[in-house]
Amino acid sequence: MTVRTDECFGFLGPNGAGKTTAISVWTGLYEPTSGSATICGYDLRSQMEQIYGTCGVCPQFDILWPLLTVRETLRFYAQLKGLPQSEWDNEARRASASVELSHADSRQVFRLSGGMKRRVSFALSLIADPKVIFLDEPTTGLDPETKRHMWTLVGNAKPGRSIVLTTHSMEEADALSDRIGIMAYGSLRCIGSSLHLKAKFGAGHKIDLIVHNGCIEAAMAFMTEMLTARGVAPPQPPNGSSTQFTVQVAHDAVPLSELFEAMSARPESAGIAQWALRQTSMEEVFLHIARESEADQAARDEARTANKMKRSLCFAHIVPKAPAASRPESESVKATAPGVEPPVEV
Repeated sequence: MTVRTDECFGFLGPNGAGKTTAISVWTGLYEPTSGSATICGYDLRSQMEQIYGTCGVCPQFDILWPLLTVRETLRFYAQLKGLPQSEWDNEARRASASVELSHADSRQVFRLSGGMKRRVSFALSLIADPKVIFLDEPTTGLDPETKRHMWTLVGNAKPGRSIVLTTHSMEEADALSDRIGIMAYGSLRCIGSSLHLKAKFGAGHKIDLIVHNGCIEAAMAFMTEMLTARGVAPPQPPNGSSTQFTVQVAHDAVPLSELFEAMSARPESAGIAQWALRQTSMEEVFLHIARESEADQAARDEARTANKMKRSLCFAHIVPKAPAASRPESESVKATAPGVEPPVEV
């Protein structure tokens, strides 16, 4: 796996998949147990000191001192990055300006809102102009407006850098990531662009329909006739009596031009008020990969349990009997001299 310059790599996975652990290994918090990696040409195992100077990290949780001001916090991290003292103030001003916090330079951290604190954490990852940035769920807990503002800041920081972004928001991954990798149970399950993953793991296209009251049967009859005439299996009837439902169409089952033409020429008797065609969402792809991973893990666990049982049975068969000297008194052989009657036990 390679993350190129000017690229944002979306690193997705369910809770406990290993995303934060992987970032902790790449940034030197944990030592790797196996494998290898290079960051800006430096080996992860033997050149960690050089890697520290080339990467920045925005952790999952804010690591800020509440009584320090924004500028004091940025100056402190500039010092940790090894910048000369003469550059601390300029670097702090540049970092705060890059996340639009210049107006809050003199404000103490505990007086900042949650969104502003996340922007300070993001600014810390930009100190000393790193070539690689790791963003571990940078928008968790933010309201939609602040979240989109953070997306703009991440996009502004991308030129000339490689960014690794972890998130639980499929919309965020779709909007920011040039490529996406989905991780589960400690292994990378798939990698590719958003369009590639949707085409490979998605269930095709979906037609969202809104029908008039009492016209569900007429709408389903029209959709069934339209699809079966083109060699496609009839759609599943909707559950319940809602006037909004979705019809799924497999990849390449019907040319999109024909689909648009047929839907645009639908008769009034079909009762379809509105319709929309969409591709499989990134969330649906994520759930598909997660279910496959759970099934694979369950199969591995079952096989591992079966092997343990086999080994325990084999061990039980090959364990030798205990020698006579170690047997209980009631089972040991009582030896007597030749011609002497054995003693009678009372």
